[in-house]
Amino acid sequence: MADIIDKANDRAALDLQRALAAAARAAPPLPYVGQCYNCEASLPPSMRFCDGDCCRDYEKRQRAEAMR
Repeated sequence: MADIIDKANDRAALDLQRALAAAARAAPPLPYVGQCYNCEASLPPSMRFCDGDCCRDYEKRQRAEAMR
């Protein structure tokens, strides 16, 4: 039984290590510019997108441009 638990703990540690490495390689956060990066609507300082749809549209466009 301890072997299964040890393997699970090892796997969890490996997954965490990989996730942290991926996050470190990710693009830096977008700076605040006062408007939605997708539709240019005015926003308070804590926001970069006005809603989830705008965020997804922006990310989709960025991925498409990166593939060109």
